[in-house]
Amino acid sequence: MEQIIDRYLRQSFFHPVYHRFLQVLQIAVGTSWATVVAAEMVRSSEGVGWVIIRGQDSNSTVQILVGIVAIGIVGYILAVTMRAIESRLCKWSVRGK
Repeated sequence: MEQIIDRYLRQSFFHPVYHRFLQVLQIAVGTSWATVVAAEMVRSSEGVGWVIIRGQDSNSTVQILVGIVAIGIVGYILAVTMRAIESRLCKWSVRGK
């Protein structure tokens, strides 16, 4: 009987919780990355946001685009990493396959 209850709890409670937790974690990681870049743009002397602001100050389109591409690459790497973690931990989910 304990095995049935354990299996029921695992399938009906823990699986959706894990899946939702990883979705929320992915949103939190993306939001954190956006916040770091925004903070660098406001007041910093280094970082990707600072590179973009310095490019604006010096009218360097290439520097601005390099900063934007760097932000996109890091964001993409973060998203791919989070999806890989989700697919490894949530093999039962459609998105995890």
